[in-house]
Amino acid sequence: MQEAARSGAGRHLYKEAIRLFRTRKPIVGAVHGAAVGGGLGLALVPDFRVTCEEARFSANFNRLGFHPGFGLTATLPRLVGRAADSAAVLYRPAHPG
Repeated sequence: MQEAARSGAGRHLYKEAIRLFRTRKPIVGAVHGAAVGGGLGLALVPDFRVTCEEARFSANFNRLGFHPGFGLTATLPRLVGRAADSAAVLYRPAHPG
């Protein structure tokens, strides 16, 4: 069994994610580089995002055989719409910032 699983790190991560999603204060996020997988989920938390030309966004869970985490199945459709969300998760490579 991996150390992270034994220590409850996964539960802690999701507890903190819920705390971020529930905050009533506006959140500003900066993305500089790749926001892939869980990083994409974290990049969707802020109300406002600042990116650079090097920023890339990718939901690669399904291609790797994993369940999307960090609330991605709820937050991505709200942000980009259902059709774009499905295409991003199922078909497309990384999106430029």
